[in-house]
Amino acid sequence: DWTIRNVTVSGAQMVMDPKRYWNGDGVTAERGTRNFRIINVTSNDNTDSGFDLKGENFWLDNVSASGNTRNFRFWTSIRVGTMTVGDTLKRGGRSGTQGVWVLGNRENPPTITIEKLIVRMTKP
Repeated sequence: DWTIRNVTVSGAQMVMDPKRYWNGDGVTAERGTRNFRIINVTSNDNTDSGFDLKGENFWLDNVSASGNTRNFRFWTSIRVGTMTVGDTLKRGGRSGTQGVWVLGNRENPPTITIEKLIVRMTKP
């Protein structure tokens, strides 16, 4: 079991060849991570994701992300209390921008439950 609480993460950045994928996540949890709680956490201005979550049994509350290539990147089912999504910013590399990015598959599609979504994007 893991808990990250009352944290601000900013500026995890990688500069590479423009044709490659630029990593640099603020908060990440790889496959095999279980029972993760993320509470009162902000992740801004990273070259990849603000939150890149691949494990199982995640619960987030009062999380926000802005200025990342992908603010929230969900690979599996997840539960969220309050989530604030700000503008995205691509600094380089071969990935596209998304406020909320979800990947699933036909055999096991993820369920994303967000109780309160606040969108503060100013750019189209």
